[in-house]
Amino acid sequence: MKKIKILNVVKKLSILSVFLVVVPIYALEKNSKKPFWPNDAQLVISISMQFEATAQDASDPGPFPVLEKYVDTIAPTWYQYGMNEGIPRLLRLWDKHNIKVTSHMVGKAVELNPDLAKEVVKRGHEASGHGQTWTPQYSMGETEERDSYIESANIIEKVTGVRPVGFNAFWMRHSPNTLKILQELGFIYHIDDLSRDEPSFTPVNEKSFVVVPYSFRNNDIVRYSGSTALTGAVYLQNLKDEFDLLYEEGKTQRRMMSISVHDRLATPARVKALDNFIAYAKKHKNVVFMRKDDIARWILKQDNVPVNPKRIFTQPNESNISIEGHTMEKPEPLLANKKSFLKRVAAVKGKSNKIVLGITDLSFHRVTGAVVAHILETMGFEVEQKFALHEENFRRLKDTEIDMLASAWLPSSHGGYKSDVEKSIDLVELGLHYKPYALWGVPDYIPENEISQISDLLKPQVVKKMRKIIQGIGIGAGITRFSIKMMDEYGLKKVGYEFKTGTQDECVAAYEDAVKKKKWVIVPLWQPQFLHNTYKIRDLKEPKGLLGVVDRAVLLVNKKKLNKIFTPEQIRLLDEIILSNQAISKLDYMTNREGLSEDEAVQKWFAD
Repeated sequence: MKKIKILNVVKKLSILSVFLVVVPIYALEKNSKKPFWPNDAQLVISISMQFEATAQDASDPGPFPVLEKYVDTIAPTWYQYGMNEGIPRLLRLWDKHNIKVTSHMVGKAVELNPDLAKEVVKRGHEASGHGQTWTPQYSMGETEERDSYIESANIIEKVTGVRPVGFNAFWMRHSPNTLKILQELGFIYHIDDLSRDEPSFTPVNEKSFVVVPYSFRNNDIVRYSGSTALTGAVYLQNLKDEFDLLYEEGKTQRRMMSISVHDRLATPARVKALDNFIAYAKKHKNVVFMRKDDIARWILKQDNVPVNPKRIFTQPNESNISIEGHTMEKPEPLLANKKSFLKRVAAVKGKSNKIVLGITDLSFHRVTGAVVAHILETMGFEVEQKFALHEENFRRLKDTEIDMLASAWLPSSHGGYKSDVEKSIDLVELGLHYKPYALWGVPDYIPENEISQISDLLKPQVVKKMRKIIQGIGIGAGITRFSIKMMDEYGLKKVGYEFKTGTQDECVAAYEDAVKKKKWVIVPLWQPQFLHNTYKIRDLKEPKGLLGVVDRAVLLVNKKKLNKIFTPEQIRLLDEIILSNQAISKLDYMTNREGLSEDEAVQKWFAD
């Protein structure tokens, strides 16, 4: 009897084990029958066409040796090849094979080549975001980064008629804020993730943000240069090998092949290799070429997509730097140790040459100029300060009546003035004094869940509590022009808001009176400004880009004068004058509210 019972138990366990094994296998097979791609494609190929040449910095040497002191006459032509020959040649290739690609467009390149950008979209290709300039996203603050994306998207939409929904960062490197900003601005995907050969989701603000993976190994800028340089024939074979394995894997899992081509690298030999590859791939059944926005929209509808962990950013240890195998202590920046910085400045004291420093005649410009003057005097220079408004200062710089200007707002606000000066003399940009921008703000005691962006001003509960008079400054100011347009664009007049022009004192008084009484109030303001030194003012998000962009406030110097009377070490220290909106706001406060002169405020600030 015991033997029979044992046999029965074993039999039951055997049946159960078969059930446990068979059911998961059956479920897996059943799940695998769900299409990985539209029309049950076996492999999707997505090609990126970079539209970025001519937007590079003027000093970018391209593939040529760096020129330290001379004008580079050849590098710009190497980049121009991308627009003259590269993009048109690639467009003909896509037409030949009847495929659509994604073009990652730099906003400035679109501005400089509008007809070509428009043609890309006209032929059915995707216009995707790639930043406004070649400035790395990881080097930007959150506001500057957001504004650069808004500016770029606005330009692309204005020129091509299409607003981008995808994004590619400079060399694929993000800041910690990039994905959050993109999602808030309506983007649905990015490509800067090399961790998979298929699309995936990355959680951003508890929502799914699509990754349509980019390629490093199938990227012409990598494969045709440096230590990995390949000939066209070898690159073709490399693409075929990649394709063959991914195509085989595509029978049982979602597979995607990504290829990247750059405008200036689209030479005849390289495009011929790509032509041969596309022909090779199209001979295989169930191979589809797709734009990345179409891929992202398909993936958003699927439930069998891998999910990545939340991205974690760790800051590198910058306490030491390595130069040619030697570890050296990195000098402390000005703001980290002002006294130490001045000691370094004093150590390079030279001849008592005269410098004429032009300063824009507004309080926050005056305190910035006073910082520069103090550093120049510590170097041993005799400094004459001349004050004027923006346009006059640039005229003086052009006519060599002044040697340097503190501060020029670039590239937007004063870019036109700078270009005019450069018709006559060469200029050098040094340092980063602050990052000016316009804003609408509210006191931080107003809950952020009630109001975080301009459109929240239309909420009934906000309309009920908010002071309806929005007190601005003079009619000619940028913040006033922006604010008047925002009143119309957001329909704020319809719910009772009124924008009033006035003086800076009236704007400040209205804000401080409301804060004193803990009232809800909006202040049209800018950075840097002395109110930020006293109050916590929260910027409201403005996704339409009506408040302009973030500029760089820099020291603009006559290059000839700079090289004539400054030593390389002195120039390096002038370039290390890196301040902040907060620092300038504090100095501005000291002169506007504490009654100090600019020189007194700067001396006290350096002594703190």
